[in-house]
This record gives sequence, structure tokens and C-alpha cells, in this order.
Amino acid sequence: MAGSSSRNEGLHGCFLYALQAAQRSGARSPRKGRNLILLGKSGRGKTHLAVDIVYRSIQNSFMAFFGTAATLIDEFSVGTTCGKLPEALAVYLQPHVLVVDTVGYMSYGPDAANLFFHLVNERYLRRKPVIFTTNRSPLTAWGEVLHDHDLAEILVDRELEKVRLIVLDGSSYRTRYLELDGGKGIRQSTAIISGIHSKPA
Repeated sequence: MAGSSSRNEGLHGCFLYALQAAQRSGARSPRKGRNLILLGKSGRGKTHLAVDIVYRSIQNSFMAFFGTAATLIDEFSVGTTCGKLPEALAVYLQPHVLVVDTVGYMSYGPDAANLFFHLVNERYLRRKPVIFTTNRSPLTAWGEVLHDHDLAEILVDRELEKVRLIVLDGSSYRTRYLELDGGKGIRQSTAIISGIHSKPA
């Protein structure tokens, strides 16, 4: 049980550390247009962090919206087909803080990159932040995910101009009670945050 306790404490400490960095980037300064990308495998707490940012943003009197990438792209695709893309975009352009959850978890249509670009570019021009959670690196894999490497590169370029990238590693929170690694305990560096090199206490 000692190994399990050590793992849980390490996960908890790194999660809190990542949460504090995420809040500094998102919930407390949405008018600065600072974007945030939460990158990691399934079960690492990305969505949990994003939901907390939405909650804290609302507490600070900012409008916030949470949606999945698949839902967003589907709505934009329908809007394009019906000639109502501006109306579909408006829903996602109004909030001060927008969370786009689970980029890369599902396959998207061939127009995904174009539709995604409309959103990111319009919010970029309005200096409104976008918070992405993803299991695929935006630097190397989003071109494949969105079926257009060139447009994905432009999209990511706009995101990375003002961004904090948080890489959540280590064991899955969903299986943290299982001794899947032989009880050796959690790796000490389970949160990697761009611009911050110290380890959590």
C-alpha cells in the first residue's frame, strides 16, 4: 500500500501544480488572449483541468463555454451546408474563454482543418483565448488529425503565439489505484509546463 500512497500523493501534487499554471494562463487573464494547450494521454486530468478553468472564469464574471472538438466541427459542417456558418461560429466567438475538448480522439471530416481555422483565426483577431485538450501533439500530429498539414500549421502558429503548453504525463488517474507498474511508484516529473522548469513540491 505504501507504493500506492506514494503514487497518489505524487499525482495529486503534480495535478495541483498544473492546475495553478493553467489558471494563471486562462481563468484569471482571459482579456490577454493567452491560449492554453493541455496535452497528454487519456486519464491524465486534461478535461478536469479545463472544466476547472471554465468554472473559475465564470466565478470571475467572464463568459465561458466548454465543448468537444467533434461537436464543434459537426456544428460548423452543418452550418456550412445550410449557409449559416457565421451563425454557428458566433456561438463560439462570444465567450471570453472557450474550451475545445478532446482534439484528436476521433476522426473528423475532410473539411475539419478549414472549419477549425475559422474559429481559431476569428478568436485570435479578437484576442480571446482558446483552451485545447488533446492527446496528439499540435506540433507534429494535428496536420494528420485535421487532414490538412498546411492549414493545421497556420492554425497552430496562431495558437502558439501566446500559449502555455502543459504536458500531463505519468499514470492514469482512472487506474491510479492499480499497481500496474509493479509498485515502483509514480515518476517524479508528471507535469511538464512550458516556461516553467522546476518540479512540483
